[in-house]
Amino acid sequence: MLLTTLRWWVTIAFVGLLLAGLMNRLTSAETAPIQKSDVSRPIRVLRPDRLPAMLPAERIAIGEGYKPTLARLPGGELIMIFFRWDKSQGYHEYSLLCRSADEGKTWSDPQEIELGPGQGLLGRENWLTVIDDGTPHGLTFTTNHIIRADVQNPTPGTCRATINRSTDGGVTWSQEILPAKWSHTSRNIVQMPDGSLKVGANRYGENHTNGINNRWLTSTDGGLHWTDSRLKLPGYTTYQGREMEYDNAVGFFQESYTYLSDAGELLQWIRLDRESPMYAMHAEKPTGNDNADRLIFTKSTDGGLTWSNVKDFPKYTGTLEPYGQMYPRVTSLHQGRTLMTYTKRSGTPPLGLRAVLSTDGGDTFDCQNDVLILDENTQPGWTSGGGFGNTVQLPQGGLISVYSYATTPQGNERPHVEAVRWRLP
Repeated sequence: MLLTTLRWWVTIAFVGLLLAGLMNRLTSAETAPIQKSDVSRPIRVLRPDRLPAMLPAERIAIGEGYKPTLARLPGGELIMIFFRWDKSQGYHEYSLLCRSADEGKTWSDPQEIELGPGQGLLGRENWLTVIDDGTPHGLTFTTNHIIRADVQNPTPGTCRATINRSTDGGVTWSQEILPAKWSHTSRNIVQMPDGSLKVGANRYGENHTNGINNRWLTSTDGGLHWTDSRLKLPGYTTYQGREMEYDNAVGFFQESYTYLSDAGELLQWIRLDRESPMYAMHAEKPTGNDNADRLIFTKSTDGGLTWSNVKDFPKYTGTLEPYGQMYPRVTSLHQGRTLMTYTKRSGTPPLGLRAVLSTDGGDTFDCQNDVLILDENTQPGWTSGGGFGNTVQLPQGGLISVYSYATTPQGNERPHVEAVRWRLP
C-alpha cells in the first residue's frame, strides 16, 4: 500500500513538472493570464480642455521588469520586451519577451530572449520597431546598448550599441554589435518612402565628450547590411539669443526618436544632456542627475540630409515643466491625430508615463493642456518615475500603453512593468 501511494505521488509530481514545462513554452497563439485586470485606476488628464478630466482604463500587471517596449505584428499579435538583471555572478542584464493574442488583455509568461543555446540577447532599453514588408511576420527590430558594467559585454568598460533583427515575430533573433567601442544609436528604425531603412548612430569619447561621427546607417536589403553617411548638424539659439553649434554629450542620434510624418518630413526629438551648454531654458535651470535631462526638436524636409535649427521641446512658458522629460515615442492615430508618449522622470509630479496630442501631424504638440497621466504609480518624493514605454493603436481604435515604475523610494531597485488599455474620446 505504501509503495502504491508513493508511486501515485511521484506520478502527480511528474505531471506537475510536465505542465509547468509546457506553460513555459507557450506558442505565439497561446497566452497565460498573469493577473486579473484592474479598472480602479483611471487615466487622469492635467488641465483638461478638449478631453474629460478622467478616462476609463484597464491595467494589467506584467511583473518585475524595467523599461518595456511594445509593438504589434502584421498578424495582429502584440509583443513586449523589457529587461531584468542578475547579480549572482557579477552584474548582467538580460531581455525578456512576452506575447498577447487578445489585444493585450492577457500575456504569456516572459521568456528570456536567446540568440542560441546559453547565449542571451545582450543590451538594455530595447526599442521595438516592426516593418510590414509583406511577409507573414514582417521585420522586427530593436536597438539597444550594452552598458559598461555588464559582465557579458564583449569589450568590458565600454558602451556598445546593437541592432537586433527577427523575421519570425521575435521567436529567433540575430544581433549586430556596432564596431565602435563607444557607440549609441537612435531608438527606432525608420522606413523611408523608397523602402530603405534608416537608423541614426554616433560614437562618443571615453570621457563622455560631445557625440561625434553622427551618421545615418541605411539598409536596402531589409536590415541585413548597413552603410553609413555622415551629416552636418544644425545649430541652436540659447534663451539669451546666442547662436551656437550643436553641442550635446550624447550626440545627435543617441536616445533620439525619428518619425516620418504624413507630409514626408522626418521629425526628430533628442535627449539633451543636463551638462550641455544648450541645456538652460531660463536662469533657474534645475540641478541633479540625468533624470533632469530634457528634449529638443528638429526636422528634415530632404530625407535626413539637412536639419532645421534645434528648438526646445516643449517651449519654455514660465515654468520648469519641460525639464526631466525624455524617452519620446510618436504614434499616428485615427481621425488625423498624433500621440506622443514620453516619460516625466523628475521635476513636477506626478512622475511616470505621460502622453500629449498633435493635430498637425506631429509638427507641434499641446504640452500645456490635455496632458494624459498614463502612469501614476510613483509616490511623491520618490527619486525617479521609470516610465520609458510607448503606445500602440489597436484595430478598433483602442490604445494600449506599457511602462515600468518604481516600487521603492530609491527608484529602480525592483521596478515592475504594467500595461494599460484605454481609449481617447
